[in-house]
Amino acid sequence: MKRSTALIASGTVALVTTVIFSSLWPTAIDSNVSSSNAHQTPPKDASIVDPLASSTGKLKQSDDSPTNTPTSNSKTDPAISDNTLEKTPVDESLFNTYENDVVAETLQQVAGQYADNIRFPVNSQPVRNQEDVRAFRPFEQAQVSTPFPEGDNDENPIRIIAATDTFQYFIGETINIRVEVLDSSNSSLVSVDGTLAGSNGEITIPEPFTEVDQGSNIFTTSIDTKQLNSALLSPEMVAKLNVVVGNRDLNTTVPFRYRVAAAQISGVQQSRPEGPELIVPLELNVFEDGYYFVRGLLVDASNGRPLIQLQAESRLATGRGTINLNAHISALQAQQSEGPYLLQNISGYRGAEVGEALDTPTSVTQQQFNVDGFPFSDYDNEEFVDELAQERLDFLNSFGANNNSVQ
Repeated sequence: MKRSTALIASGTVALVTTVIFSSLWPTAIDSNVSSSNAHQTPPKDASIVDPLASSTGKLKQSDDSPTNTPTSNSKTDPAISDNTLEKTPVDESLFNTYENDVVAETLQQVAGQYADNIRFPVNSQPVRNQEDVRAFRPFEQAQVSTPFPEGDNDENPIRIIAATDTFQYFIGETINIRVEVLDSSNSSLVSVDGTLAGSNGEITIPEPFTEVDQGSNIFTTSIDTKQLNSALLSPEMVAKLNVVVGNRDLNTTVPFRYRVAAAQISGVQQSRPEGPELIVPLELNVFEDGYYFVRGLLVDASNGRPLIQLQAESRLATGRGTINLNAHISALQAQQSEGPYLLQNISGYRGAEVGEALDTPTSVTQQQFNVDGFPFSDYDNEEFVDELAQERLDFLNSFGANNNSVQ
């Protein structure tokens, strides 16, 4: 029977997981199937399987069927009636999870999406949805919006939207703070001040907040961290802001991080085609040896279209280091771009070693780097094949095939 759209949407992940789990551990199939069919509505005047009695093979009557009605060949003795019921054959189709055509449809969709993904290396995935790779705009990532109602019946309360221009700062960088006051009356005088607070103490924000445009109720300030007492700065910080609106004294906070970078991504060396890949060497100044992870977005330089998400990892020693980002020819051809390119949305971190609590981020000297492109003919036109991923795909397809065969 077809299920409703809502049921399909909510149960898809659990259903696929159950199917795969059952196939891997056959001993669990009976209990999984019994529990899943326990929720099905039986036809009227029919006996249904009692999940609590399934281990004994006993049946119970449907709520709509008569009770204690002996047949012409049965007796009223309860023991005899029980024995008769125990020998009643059970329709195995009630337990056949694969007869639900929703399973087949779901598995086919999952297999199709997976088959499309494994055509490309994990570290060189074409961008399918531009919104997935959109970078945070300034003041977007760390924004905090707080209403301040005046009384229980205030339907249009004052709202303060406060933000730093990013969430992660590094030693010596400038911290920019913006505060916007949304006031329905729009006639109250507004002033803003505050402090930076962390585990080492508090620092009064040295520069005053100034209104961007008269009457805009948007106030900004910039803090040069090189001018602050570094002993009072710590990795986890908050900007504690005091906003006076008319005769009301309101307070809000914005969290941010202030860290020493484990390494600095300083540039991109000359890219080159090598086999089936475009090699993009990232240059790093490594301050702490360790295992590093980096990622970036390859963009078409001519129109700004996001093309491929790249990522790589490597252990680096202190000093000058290089990590190669590799764009596979299959992904470049899928996006139909021979370049030139830009490398954007660059980020990285040093993984925490044994005994360390946190990963350490890397800084970047600029927002984007130029990357040369080459004709597709300069590459080896090799199809990418991941044998382990192909085995998983065959596994998914086998379920879909088995399900269709019993329909």
